[in-house]
Amino acid sequence: MQFKLQIINDLLSEFGEGYCIEMPTSKSKLDEVLNFLKENDGKFHFYANLEEKNKKWFHGIHINFGEKEWGEIETIMSKVCKILDLNSYCALDHSQSIVIDADNDLVGWVCFDN
Repeated sequence: MQFKLQIINDLLSEFGEGYCIEMPTSKSKLDEVLNFLKENDGKFHFYANLEEKNKKWFHGIHINFGEKEWGEIETIMSKVCKILDLNSYCALDHSQSIVIDADNDLVGWVCFDN
């Protein structure tokens, strides 16, 4: 599989509201999670950000579910975390960024000033 990896500075401007996870290094895990997302009407984009502090690349997947209800999305994202053995994911909207753990508990958030 080949895909275009976008280098971006602002996920919200580039992709809009949605959910972000770290991209797995295992091709089989990546295939599994992408198939799961497709089965659940998830639209996704791959991206890379250069972390300023330690000058390392972060590779991720931005996911959007269109008009799905939060409860359904919460269940899907929890399953994504379990598939990839992730501790958390990020939810982005135009007013805040929220970090949610695999059990769907709030870990932290940042509010954006307009």
